[in-house]
Amino acid sequence: MIDNALFVTSGTLDEAFFHENAKYMLTGKFNRKRLILAAAVTALCVGEAFWFRSWAFMWILLAYWATYIPFTLWYRKSAAKTSIKRFQETYSQGKCELTTACTPEGVWTENHTSGGSGTIGYEHLHTMAVADHAYILLTKAGQYTVCFTDALSQQEKADLRAYLCEKAPKMKVIR
Repeated sequence: MIDNALFVTSGTLDEAFFHENAKYMLTGKFNRKRLILAAAVTALCVGEAFWFRSWAFMWILLAYWATYIPFTLWYRKSAAKTSIKRFQETYSQGKCELTTACTPEGVWTENHTSGGSGTIGYEHLHTMAVADHAYILLTKAGQYTVCFTDALSQQEKADLRAYLCEKAPKMKVIR
């Protein structure tokens, strides 16, 4: 354990955790690009419908959204399944015990199941997803670490969140 650690938390990653938090682990450039494309297509179709006073563009927009929504749902489900398969391949017993702590250098994680440990620098944190039982910290490259919040009081949760936001000021917080 690191001597100068703050906000030490521990918990278990398992399949239930991935099922519950899959929506938070799928943020990234691909999702942003799809949303930008959807907004552009919508703006273009609505603008042309007003300009040409034709409903044909609205049918194009309706067809686009009729394919966009099922694709998004399929992608989320597929990515969640892939994460669970990777987890099962790595941890045959179906769970992983983690301890996470905030240090001056970054978020330190120790994996008790495999014996590994590592630190993710605060400058690499891109997104913090506030889930029911954890703060999921994602990097720009899509790597994640988990700060479990079950054992923390409401004040400690608020302090941890404020500390992470202070150390990584460009980090986005989502719910």
